[in-house]
Amino acid sequence: MGDTLLIARSAIRSGSGGHAADVEPVFTELIAEHTRRMDALGLTA
Repeated sequence: MGDTLLIARSAIRSGSGGHAADVEPVFTELIAEHTRRMDALGLTA
């Protein structure tokens, strides 16, 4: 899941035509929430 989020964020950055700033906060929060869930499960890499 984490890798998928990073790839999607990268794709949006490269093809957004300048709109990456609009979606960056969403991806930042999604990745942070995923990290917190993995930490809670003891699955931190």
